[in-house]
Amino acid sequence: GFTTIQYFISMGTWFFFFMAIEHLGERSLAVSNMVRNISALLYMVVSAFGYTGSALVSNLMGSGEQNQVMNLCGKIIKMCGAVILPLFLFVIIFPKLALRLYSDTPELIASAVPSLYVMASSYIFAVPAYVLFLAISGTGSIKQAMVIELSVLVIYVLYVYFVAVYYSADIALCWTSDTVYSFFLLVISLLYFRKGNWKSRKI
Repeated sequence: GFTTIQYFISMGTWFFFFMAIEHLGERSLAVSNMVRNISALLYMVVSAFGYTGSALVSNLMGSGEQNQVMNLCGKIIKMCGAVILPLFLFVIIFPKLALRLYSDTPELIASAVPSLYVMASSYIFAVPAYVLFLAISGTGSIKQAMVIELSVLVIYVLYVYFVAVYYSADIALCWTSDTVYSFFLLVISLLYFRKGNWKSRKI
């Protein structure tokens, strides 16, 4: 279904990101692999809360409690933030220690620190963005969720091309693509909850 298509497109954009980074050289690719591994740990926490929230939103919609949806999303965002904050602080305060899990080369670790900071800071937007975005699917608006994700992925791909391929920017600057993705996902998801017709959906 739509979820499978979304998954394949998301994976495809990741592939595109790494292809674009490869163009910057082996060091940049090695840095990106390390940063991606740490990002995956943070993402697992956020997606767990997001999918749980989506299921709870479906329950509220099914029992006709649409007015409680935004309140629930707010609570899940706070809980997710509380769980991810210690991990976030660890990465920010001890970046070299976090990177040492994936490499023991001092020069490589040192060159990865700026990218790690950029990636970690993207979660300031990613936490509310993923919770709200997955909640859209929870309201039964599957097609709308797919359209939102596709729109944001187009922005993401264009940004990656512009920064990594066209400008051959520093690897840390290329990692701002995660922030761009999360920011637009958050803004468009908020707009959908404010302006969309999700409250009238039957589950």
